[in-house]
Amino acid sequence: MSDEDAVKFKLYRYDPSAGAAAVFCAVFLMTSMIHAYQLARTRTWFFIPFVLGGFFEFFGYMGVSSIWKL
Repeated sequence: MSDEDAVKFKLYRYDPSAGAAAVFCAVFLMTSMIHAYQLARTRTWFFIPFVLGGFFEFFGYMGVSSIWKL
């Protein structure tokens, strides 16, 4: 049995958009950098969750957009 004959099964029938993921990756990176700058400049410590969450979202969208091939 060759690879062409194999049935491609998708559990959720979901194809993520690489273009949209790249756009949101850039958006989350920019907003996280702005929040990090505000956190350092004005010492507003309540921005820490925004900065951490933004960077986690950035890396998550990087994985979806397949920028990093593992």
